[in-house]
Amino acid sequence: MLKNVDGEWVRNKENLKEMMRNFFSNLYMLVGFRNFQHILSQIPTSIDAPMNQKLTKPVTMEEIIVATHQLGATKAPRLGLNGLFF
Repeated sequence: MLKNVDGEWVRNKENLKEMMRNFFSNLYMLVGFRNFQHILSQIPTSIDAPMNQKLTKPVTMEEIIVATHQLGATKAPRLGLNGLFF
């Protein structure tokens, strides 16, 4: 037995199925824009604007080549691929 949106108790098995189906269908449905700024404003900032600019700049081919050459031929991070693979 469940209460419907009108506050009435529902006992009928088919109506209960429909209520549950509607509930879970609507649970994950996008209902327009939600503003979470009031929540996000409570999280302390750990990356400032200059750091973010540096972190989000495009990677150059030279940086990729340098990083690849720094890989040891037989060394790999944890269970990753070693330098010989690249």
